Amino acid sequence: MKDYEIRVIETSSKILTVTASNEEMAIKIAKARYYDDEIILDYSDFDGVDFEPMINF
Repeated sequence: MKDYEIRVIETSSKILTVTASNEEMAIKIAKARYYDDEIILDYSDFDGVDFEPMINF
Protein backbone atom coordinates (compact mmCIF):
# COMPACT_ATOMS: atom_id res chain seq x y z
CA MET A 1 0.00 0.00 0.00
CA LYS A 2 1.09 3.60 -0.68
CA ASP A 3 0.17 6.94 0.87
CA TYR A 4 -1.44 9.55 -1.38
CA GLU A 5 -2.11 13.23 -0.77
CA ILE A 6 -5.52 14.23 -2.06
CA ARG A 7 -6.70 17.84 -2.13
CA VAL A 8 -10.36 18.35 -1.18
CA ILE A 9 -11.80 21.54 -2.69
CA GLU A 10 -15.18 22.84 -1.54
CA THR A 11 -16.88 25.58 -3.51
CA SER A 12 -19.46 27.99 -2.12
CA SER A 13 -21.03 31.02 -3.74
CA LYS A 14 -23.60 33.72 -3.09
CA ILE A 15 -25.17 36.25 -5.43
CA LEU A 16 -25.25 39.81 -4.09
CA THR A 17 -26.92 42.96 -5.30
CA VAL A 18 -24.49 45.88 -5.04
CA THR A 19 -25.34 49.46 -5.96
CA ALA A 20 -22.36 51.20 -7.56
CA SER A 21 -21.42 53.56 -10.38
CA ASN A 22 -19.80 50.76 -12.41
CA GLU A 23 -18.93 47.06 -12.33
CA GLU A 24 -15.36 47.62 -11.07
CA MET A 25 -16.65 49.65 -8.13
CA ALA A 26 -19.32 47.02 -7.41
CA ILE A 27 -16.61 44.35 -7.15
CA LYS A 28 -14.54 46.58 -4.83
CA ILE A 29 -17.59 47.15 -2.62
CA ALA A 30 -18.40 43.41 -2.55
CA LYS A 31 -14.79 42.57 -1.63
CA ALA A 32 -14.78 45.16 1.15
CA ARG A 33 -18.04 43.81 2.54
CA TYR A 34 -16.67 40.25 2.40
CA TYR A 35 -13.39 41.10 4.14
CA ASP A 36 -15.26 43.17 6.75
CA ASP A 37 -17.29 40.02 7.56
CA GLU A 38 -20.53 41.56 6.30
CA ILE A 39 -20.92 38.68 3.83
CA ILE A 40 -20.81 35.22 5.38
CA LEU A 41 -21.07 32.05 3.31
CA ASP A 42 -22.61 29.05 5.06
CA TYR A 43 -23.82 25.53 4.26
CA SER A 44 -26.75 26.86 2.21
CA ASP A 45 -24.25 28.47 -0.22
CA PHE A 46 -22.47 25.17 -0.93
CA ASP A 47 -22.01 24.49 -4.67
CA GLY A 48 -19.95 21.33 -4.74
CA VAL A 49 -16.79 19.45 -3.92
CA ASP A 50 -13.88 18.17 -5.99
CA PHE A 51 -10.98 15.84 -5.22
CA GLU A 52 -7.61 15.98 -6.94
CA PRO A 53 -4.38 14.13 -6.34
CA MET A 54 -1.33 16.12 -5.30
CA ILE A 55 1.60 15.38 -7.58
CA ASN A 56 4.81 14.98 -5.62
CA PHE A 57 8.06 15.25 -7.54
